Amino acid sequence: MATATIKQLKKTAVKTQSPIGNLNRIALQTTEDLIDGTIETGQKWQHLYAKSLKNSTPVINKNIDLAFDTIESLIDQYQNSSRRIMKLFGFNIKTVETVKTSPKKTVTNKKTTPIKKKATAKSSIDVNNLKLINGIGPKMEKLLQNNGYTTINMIAISSTEDLKKILETADARYRLLNPESWIVDAQKLLK
Repeated sequence: MATATIKQLKKTAVKTQSPIGNLNRIALQTTEDLIDGTIETGQKWQHLYAKSLKNSTPVINKNIDLAFDTIESLIDQYQNSSRRIMKLFGFNIKTVETVKTSPKKTVTNKKTTPIKKKATAKSSIDVNNLKLINGIGPKMEKLLQNNGYTTINMIAISSTEDLKKILETADARYRLLNPESWIVDAQKLLK
């Protein structure tokens, strides 16, 4: 019985060897076909990529030109908007341009004693507090006081040119201010 089973197994093995060999040959052929197809597809993609690079050069150049145009436009907008902001906040544009190009000038300090509070219609106003004038903060008040302008009365009767001379001695940011509105505001406070 054991020999009969072995013989039967041998016959089965011989019968299956032929189909297995055919399957093996088919698998090898399919693999070769896949490799050839992959190489052919790769060559097509390389050709397409080279063509797209060649054709994209003008597009890249246009994008670069567009980027530079955008930057130039932003610079123009910045310059124009800074002029608009200066007008909005009362900066004198001609003064700004001259400040940018002119060297810093020095003015001697004129120290005076503060004038006592005058009796006015608005007796609640502290005439020694320059910060009541729109546009004058603590630093500007100190600068004006160091240059002899210690009261609102003094600002109200001063000239724009005198105040501009003081501003020219200060930091560049103060040189951009227009003190004409301070005089008008001081006059209104004293009425």
